[in-house]
Amino acid sequence: MPRVSTMLRNDLAGVFSQLSYMNIYSGAIPATGDTAATGTLLVSWSGTLAWGGPASGVTALTGTPITSNTAVATGTAGYAEIYDSSTTIMYCTVGTSGAEVNLSSLSIVTGGTVNLTSGSITIPAT
Repeated sequence: MPRVSTMLRNDLAGVFSQLSYMNIYSGAIPATGDTAATGTLLVSWSGTLAWGGPASGVTALTGTPITSNTAVATGTAGYAEIYDSSTTIMYCTVGTSGAEVNLSSLSIVTGGTVNLTSGSITIPAT
């Protein structure tokens, strides 16, 4: 496995600054980033995500918490799909703390408010 410099890790993490859309789905996270999303779409954020400058290969969502009242279905959050305006880029873990995307609650109710409390993505050094 290659060993990556901090500069390259930060450059790769900096790509996330272009990703401002996110969907939360129920169910298990897809096997790869090339696999189609599965489960029920529960809530979306469109063009509202902002990522901070990367440090040591980590970039974090800025301006959180972000509130949305656009829950379109009821269910338990299983994973996040984060993308630019046209292409799925990655799937991330979801939780209430310690996940790549953290919500105030994993229980989502149609028409309810969903709070995105924090998020961060790490590019590994190896």
